[in-house]
Amino acid sequence: MQVIVDLLYGAVIAGVVLLLVLSMKLRGEQTSVDAAQFRAAKIGTLSLVETLERDFTNIGSQRRDLTLTPEDSFVGWDTSGVPAYLVFMTQTDSQEVAQPVCYAWREMPGKTVELKRGTVPLIHLERRIGAGPTCTGGTLAGMNTNMLTRFEVHLLPDSSDAPITINLRGSNANVRRLLVRLRTVSPLGPGEAIEESRWERMFRPPNLWKPREI
Repeated sequence: MQVIVDLLYGAVIAGVVLLLVLSMKLRGEQTSVDAAQFRAAKIGTLSLVETLERDFTNIGSQRRDLTLTPEDSFVGWDTSGVPAYLVFMTQTDSQEVAQPVCYAWREMPGKTVELKRGTVPLIHLERRIGAGPTCTGGTLAGMNTNMLTRFEVHLLPDSSDAPITINLRGSNANVRRLLVRLRTVSPLGPGEAIEESRWERMFRPPNLWKPREI
């Protein structure tokens, strides 16, 4: 009888050890998958962020035909519309004069991703060079259609954190800061531990603070 009891104890202990080993193996595999997904999301975000930082930092730069004021720097915007858009003058290359660049974004109908916080729509983002005041025309120069779960641009004055959402007469002269927020998921799908990659920056373009002397 004692032998049978010892064998049963041994089998139970062996089973527990096996479960622990399998659990650690699965956890390690999941960690590797999460790391790969997070890395893919970061790589995908990096290119977008580099373009954003160049465009937004250079708002109002290198206009050679006039002394640029904050009012001249913004062509048009509606950051609360559908689609939302922002058109501004910026230097897209170190050898170029300023030209209008548009960012337009909207939710993609029927395109969603399942996250812990619920069903989240994917955001379609376009960047156009040479666009008009309502982001029409111009040349498509970059877009993101399968990773963005959030994209926001807030135009702010110097003395308040209340966004200026619609381009009313004279309101563009008051813009001094731009707050950009975005979230992305990996093209491989959301990770178990880290679902989204997040990025945020407050831009204070030097050319919005005082006219640039020619």
